[in-house]
Order: sequence, then C-alpha cells, then structure tokens
Amino acid sequence: MSFPRRTLSWGRGGGSVDSGPLGLTARFRLLTALRWFPTGVVIPVMVLLPLERGLTLAQFALASALQGIVVLLLELPTGSLSDTIGRRPVLLLSGALAIVSLLTMSVVTTMAGFALAWGLQGAYRALDSGPLEAWYVDAERAGGADQPRIARGLSSAGAVIGLAIAAGALVGGALVAWAPGGGVGALVLPLRVAAGITALGTVLVLVLMTEAPRAADAAPARWATTLRDGLRMVVRPGMLRRLAGVSALTGVGMVAFEVFMPVRLEVFTAGAADAGAAMGPVTAAAWAASAVGAGLTTLALRRVSAHTTTVALFGIQAIAVVGMALAGGPVALVAAFLATYLVHVGAGSTFNALMHDEVADSHRATALSVMSLAMQGTAAVAKIGLGVIAQRSGPPAALVVGAIAIAAGAALLAAPRRTTAARAVRMPTGVPGG
Repeated sequence: MSFPRRTLSWGRGGGSVDSGPLGLTARFRLLTALRWFPTGVVIPVMVLLPLERGLTLAQFALASALQGIVVLLLELPTGSLSDTIGRRPVLLLSGALAIVSLLTMSVVTTMAGFALAWGLQGAYRALDSGPLEAWYVDAERAGGADQPRIARGLSSAGAVIGLAIAAGALVGGALVAWAPGGGVGALVLPLRVAAGITALGTVLVLVLMTEAPRAADAAPARWATTLRDGLRMVVRPGMLRRLAGVSALTGVGMVAFEVFMPVRLEVFTAGAADAGAAMGPVTAAAWAASAVGAGLTTLALRRVSAHTTTVALFGIQAIAVVGMALAGGPVALVAAFLATYLVHVGAGSTFNALMHDEVADSHRATALSVMSLAMQGTAAVAKIGLGVIAQRSGPPAALVVGAIAIAAGAALLAAPRRTTAARAVRMPTGVPGG
C-alpha cells in the first residue's frame, strides 16, 4: 500500500522530515521491520538456551520475570523521557541496550546472569515502547494528515510487524538447524544474528529519523512536568480514560489466548514435546495471519472509521477466543487461534489511532506508555487469576473469561461518548496541562 509523499519542514536544522530516497511511511515501515525481525529470530531459543545451560523451569521463570518487572517500573518514566528529550535519542539508547542484552544472554550460564540479561531486556523494551510510533504520528500531523490517514499508516506498520516476526521466527529456527556442531552453539547463533540486525536498525534510526528540536530548558523539570500532565490526561473523565480501560480489559484476553493455546494444543497431541514442536510453525503462521489482517484493516479504513473498525475487530477476536475454548480437535483449535491473530495487530493499530487523536505531540509517547502499562498491569494479574480458573475449571474456562474481557472492552469502546468531556483532556501542542 503506497501513500502520497509530503514534505515537512520541521526536521533537524530546518530540514525536511520526508527528504531523501525514502518517504515518511516507507521509513516508518523499514524501521518497524528492523525493530521486530530480531524478536522473531530469538523466539525459538529464548526458553531453550537457559534450560540447556542448566536452569530449571522455575529458575527460568524467576529470571525472565525480571523483564516484566523492569518494564512496569520504567514504562511511564521512559515514555515521558521520549516526550521530553525527543524520540530519536530514546530509540538510540533502546537499541544499544537491546544489543547488550542479547550479547549478555548469549554468554551467561547462571540464573543471576540470565536475570541480568532479562533485566536489560526490560529496560530496552520500556525505552522502545512508543517513540517510533510517536515520531511517525508527530510527522504526519505536522504535515496536516487526518486520523484516517494516520490509522492506515499504523495499520500498514502492523502488517509489517506480523511479517517481520513470522519471518524472523522461521530464520531463527533455520539458524539453529544449520549451525554446525549443534548443542548450545546452535542456540546462541540466533542471539548473535539478532544483535547484528538490531545494530543495523539502530544505525538506520540515526540516519533516517529527523524531528523537531526540543525546548532548551531544564530536562529534569520538563520530564517531571510531562509525566505529571500525561497522568492527569488519563485520570480525568474522558475518552483517554475510557481507552485505558479498554486496554486493561483486552490485556486480560491477550493473556488468555497466548498462555493457554499451548495447553489446549497439548490435549490433542502426544504430549508437551509434540505440542511445543507444533507451536513453532503455528506461531509463525499466526503472525503471518496478523500481517494479512492488518493489511485488510488498512483497506477497510478507506471506507470505515477507525472507531467502528476497532470495535468490530475486538468483537471478532472475542468470538475467535471462544472458538479456541470450544474447539474439539487440533484443526479447529489452530483455525480459531489464527482467527484470533488475524485481527490482533489490526485492532491494536486502529486502537492506537484513536488514542493519538486525543493527545498532542508533547504527551504522545507518555500516553502510549499509559496504555501499555494498563494492558501489562492487568495482564500480570490475569496470569494469576486465569491460572487459578484453569486449574479449577480447565483451560477452556480461562479462555472464555478472556473472551468476555475482550468483549467488555469492545462494549466500553462502543458506548456513546460525551464529546465535551472527552475533548477536554486534549492539550495544545507544547502547552502543559494543569
């Protein structure tokens, strides 16, 4: 899908944000692909390598949990940092930490070492959460783009994410199979390749991203003000608070279909090993389906509003998760899982487009971090709650609860809004709220 190119005169030193051989949307897609392809490459080995080096499953769970803890602690502060000092510096720092975390994971052999690597991963993911998308929306809005155009751009990037992860997962598996000698060396190779690709992506961030210069006043004071005002935007009654509620509810559903798919698949296979082997290609197919779905969403947005599209996609996803719960065989289960992912990325892209319509450039990354934090916070709680439900009533019951949560999110988003209250939270660009 191609979009008209436009020249924006707010780049560094008065340069154009769309100058050079690649237009804005093309650069956004390229940087998005280079961000997510390494994630796919390491998927096949992220669990196997620690276990091969002697960690137990319990030790692996404890070490990897540090990533989530660090993300929860840093999500909001790093979002505000992006709004304060700029998108590009934060992405460059994120890329550097990603490289260090991957190389660290490739050499450590103890639980403490892996915990350090996962902690670095958490810091990298917190820094990475939002700046690239915020940069793209900033640039589009500076050129006068309306919400439908921005929504189509985000949806097309969602298709890129799905394809990048799917292709990366296949490449990661191929690297393990190809690596001479096998064993631990084969499991390390994808991590090193991913680090190299991440380094390339970081260099291209430096080359391809331009943005308006930030204010020269004291950064710590501006960072604290940005963080405070961003939180106020979401706490006040209005559309942003509703969107945060939707994000929280859909986080519950996401946990359900991510965590309990392998458990359900095990029922229809010879055991955990066979289910684990099957999940590789099934996961790659799911992300490929998400890319197709995001592409179809981009087309749909030419005729249907982002709000209506988001509600419909969440509704479809809720039905698909129910299908996972009711599936009576592996074919039906995989089909329902693919349907869940078919709308997954598209729904996230159109949802973010709605959020971007409610905030100014000065608080965009902070708002993205708030939405991410709402989703991850409820997801963390949901893992415990749904685990108890699955233990007592079976995984299908947990999936149904997840589907109900997604449907509740769709209903909350579809409910009539109060225009005055909703728009009251919007802040003019560059003007602190209060």
